[in-house]
Amino acid sequence: MLLLILVAFAGKLVVVQAVDGKAIAQIARDARLSTVDVLGARGEITDATGVVLAGSVTRYNISVNQRLIPEFKGGDGVAAGAAGAAATLAPLLEMDAAELGGKLVGTSAFKYLKKGVLPATAREIAALGIDGINVEQTAERVYPNGTLAGDIIGFTNSNGEGLQGLESALNSRLTGTSGELTYER
Repeated sequence: MLLLILVAFAGKLVVVQAVDGKAIAQIARDARLSTVDVLGARGEITDATGVVLAGSVTRYNISVNQRLIPEFKGGDGVAAGAAGAAATLAPLLEMDAAELGGKLVGTSAFKYLKKGVLPATAREIAALGIDGINVEQTAERVYPNGTLAGDIIGFTNSNGEGLQGLESALNSRLTGTSGELTYER
């Protein structure tokens, strides 16, 4: 009887290693790998001496899937659900907890809570691991000299496309190329 069990185990081992080995290894590899989109930064516009007239900085948009917020568990004296999530997020987003709580309640799968959040704040929010709270990388166009030569430099729309001046004329050269980053967890 024991010999029969050992033969069955040996047979299964051969199937797993020899027959299904590559497929099982691929499943394990896929489970360990994560891929994230990397936003291509728009190029800088500089003057003849290299002073930046227009550039991009990394910012983050925080959004919510309202359907997942009721599952927030709270803990450490923090309420569960939307009220607890709002109390946790409000100081980080510099928003009123009641106002934020209203934005967390509903059935929408996607709704922005705040745009243009600084990287350090976005990292803190992501570290909370609240299901339904999403952190999306974006780029914000900045003009260090304000409106100086604004008609010549131009400006971009919310999608980062040049609409006027050099921003428009050089749009194809300034537009960044997005990509992907794959890493092992």
